[in-house]
Amino acid sequence: MRRSLTLGLAVIALLLSTSSARAGVLDASWTLPTSNSDGTPLTDLALFRIYYSNSGTPCPGPFLFQMSSPTPAPQPNQSATFKLTGLKNGTTYFVAVTAVDFSGNESACSTAVAAAARGSFVVSPGGPMNFGGVALGAFADQTLTVQNTIGGTVSGTVSVPAPFSVVSGSSFNLVGLNATQTVTVRFRPTSVATATANVVITADGDTISQTASGTGTGAATLTNLTANRPAPQSPGSTITFTASATSGTAPYQFKWWLFDGTNWAIARDWSASNTFAWTPSAPNPNFAVGVWVRSAGETADQPSGSFANPAGSMTIAFPIQATFASLTGLTANLAAPQSPGSTIVFSATATGGTAPYQFKWWLFNGTTWAIARDWSASNTFAWTPSVPNPNSAVGVWVRSAGETADQPSGSFSNAAGSMSIAFPIQVSLPTLTSLTANRSAPQPPGSPVTFTTGATGGVAPYQFKWWVSDGVTWTVLRDWSSSSTVTWTPSTPNPNSAVGVWVRNAGDTADQPTGSFANTGGYRSLPFAIQASLPTLNGLTASLVAPQPPGSSIIFTTSATGGLAPYQFKWFISDGATWTVLRDWSTSSTIAWTPSTPNPNSAVGVWVRNAGDTADQPSGAFANTGGYTSIPFPIH
Repeated sequence: MRRSLTLGLAVIALLLSTSSARAGVLDASWTLPTSNSDGTPLTDLALFRIYYSNSGTPCPGPFLFQMSSPTPAPQPNQSATFKLTGLKNGTTYFVAVTAVDFSGNESACSTAVAAAARGSFVVSPGGPMNFGGVALGAFADQTLTVQNTIGGTVSGTVSVPAPFSVVSGSSFNLVGLNATQTVTVRFRPTSVATATANVVITADGDTISQTASGTGTGAATLTNLTANRPAPQSPGSTITFTASATSGTAPYQFKWWLFDGTNWAIARDWSASNTFAWTPSAPNPNFAVGVWVRSAGETADQPSGSFANPAGSMTIAFPIQATFASLTGLTANLAAPQSPGSTIVFSATATGGTAPYQFKWWLFNGTTWAIARDWSASNTFAWTPSVPNPNSAVGVWVRSAGETADQPSGSFSNAAGSMSIAFPIQVSLPTLTSLTANRSAPQPPGSPVTFTTGATGGVAPYQFKWWVSDGVTWTVLRDWSSSSTVTWTPSTPNPNSAVGVWVRNAGDTADQPTGSFANTGGYRSLPFAIQASLPTLNGLTASLVAPQPPGSSIIFTTSATGGLAPYQFKWFISDGATWTVLRDWSTSSTIAWTPSTPNPNSAVGVWVRNAGDTADQPSGAFANTGGYTSIPFPIH
């Protein structure tokens, strides 16, 4: 290999402050060679090989990294740096570098230098994290800090198994030397026992592990409260409730409660019985049963661990009534939509429960429900809307005679106790009158096509939502706006493509055509196939044989086939590092180039696109590899 290299190598290392890191790094830097052994400038430097080992002669050897040269022609005093990763922290490594040209020739090894690998981050405080005793149902937090010790960017994660968790800082991205992030670790005990786990911090091949420990202290907790019969039941029925508990200290004690919809009363004081039999004498849709639990030895009149232990108490709603009142229908005397000023009469019908029923009527404006008429015996409601609103709706609740709770009969668990009906109010529905394209189908990929629609009726200014289909799925092309046009530039051929549009009135907020899809004039679509054919370059030739001297006039010629003629061509010139536009898009398939200076790395390239394409790229984008080509043409 014709190469004389003087690689001044410096390795900088820092020691990691904890011995639990399992990997380290070294930063290497050297001066790039500038000439060949015959004194000519170095112009084809391809890459460097960085050899390392625990011995004094790493090069040549089996352990190495490769790094591309930042330039094929280095300048005097230009340097390079490389970070060796995955090394054993604290271990001394010997490092040497070689240079390789584009032909694969490798220089002699540089002089080996040595340094100890260092870690990329530290964690403070070090050592175990002891959370002490934490009551069941509660939690405790502790923090640690991760710090960047090598500069650059150190990214990593923090993890720990249950019953510990990382509540903040589970991933970090430390930019710059000494950058830090706080990590919060939480201990939430799940049993009365001591838990131990490892908090593992990993970044860039380094791992630090710290022990976390804590002890769960006991509180009895309820796990279930069930009834032997489903609710509701009629008066005189005997229902047996059963509670189950865990944790704390057995044998448990239980205290039972009854709720009448207003007040809680003791049904049975503390005892060891986890069951309670109740025989209600009167109907009440708001009845509920509750229970507290405490551990053996606890004497406080409260759930185990006080009310801070939410699992120490539990309730179950249990309405008592013959049956629920249920709505069987809600109808209007006029069909929706109606215009403002129309009087619409709504009628509700009900069954079950206890008659005479009571009804509560509601109005919805698209955002909020408001009371239209409070509880009464009337099952009809007359409404005269004053303004248009496509989102209007009417609702009704029913309850049995004697019920006083402001809710449907049997509460909201009785789904048949409430009902609503959408009833839009608007002058008329908007109707799309057309959907056209400024170009005829099919068009090639990369062609911008503008679609235009029009509408009539309803309430202007209209809003339009545009869609595109691949033949299987419709995707939003542009969300709601007042624009009746949209431009679509397809990137790939598809014979099944189509474009669609929805229209809605001014003020409508529902994500659908005004009047919903029952308004068939509120949406349209137009099939628009995108042709598969793309133009392909047949070749690129030069009028003179390379190389040529500066000042020569060389004519380059190309041709294309397929796609849509007349084609357009864009010409480029490369100095070996950067491509520059030689001539912008035109219909000319030839170009004359007169180079002014020598350059062994010169090249000429060309793109082609279809007639009508406006995207600054080959037709079909760079996925069409036949849409662009280049040839080297050195100038000596």
